[in-house]
Amino acid sequence: MKRKLSIVILVISCLMLTSCDASRVSAKDVLIEEMEAIQSGDFEKIREYMNTDLLLSHPLSTEPQTPEGFDEEELALIFEYISYEIVDVYENPFGATAEIDITNKDMVDVYEEYMDIYLPQTLGEENIYMTAEERDELSRQVLLEVLEWEKNEVTTNVEVTMYYVDGKWIIESSERFNMAIMGGLFLFRPILP
Repeated sequence: MKRKLSIVILVISCLMLTSCDASRVSAKDVLIEEMEAIQSGDFEKIREYMNTDLLLSHPLSTEPQTPEGFDEEELALIFEYISYEIVDVYENPFGATAEIDITNKDMVDVYEEYMDIYLPQTLGEENIYMTAEERDELSRQVLLEVLEWEKNEVTTNVEVTMYYVDGKWIIESSERFNMAIMGGLFLFRPILP
C-alpha cells in the first residue's frame, strides 16, 4: 500500500511540475525577443529582460548612459546592423545558458573613420564656435554616413547566462556581450570638445 501511494504521489508531482513548466516562456524565446529589441533600438524593451547594471554603466558620468557613452539615438543606428544566430540553449528550472553568435559592423573601423571625418570638421576654424547641439547633430550625421559606408563585419560568439526569477527571465549582461553588440568596440568613447 505504501509503495502504491508513493507511486501515485510521484506521478502527481511530475504532472504538477510538467504543467507549471508548460506555462513558462522558454529562455530561447525571451533571448530572441531581447535581440529583436536590441536590433530595433527599443531600450524600454531591452531593460525589461536585461540586467542593465553593466550595459548602462559609464565611468565618467552620473547621468544614465548606454554602452561606450553613446546616447540611445546613436546606439539605435549601431544596433540596426546587428544580426544573430542562437547556436544552443540549455535550460534548467532555475536558469539557462545560451550560446549566440552576434554579428555587427566592425565598430573599430567605423570609429576610426568617424574620428577621421568628425574631428577635422569640428576643429576647423569655420566651426570652432559650434554649439553643443550643432556638434551632436554633426556627430550623428557622420556616424550614420560611416555606418552606411563600412562593409567590414565582426562576429563574436557569446555565452549568455539567464536566470528564472519570480516567473520572469532575466538576461545577465556581460562585457563580452556588450562588446559583441557594439561590433567589437570595447573602450569607452572619449568625451569630445
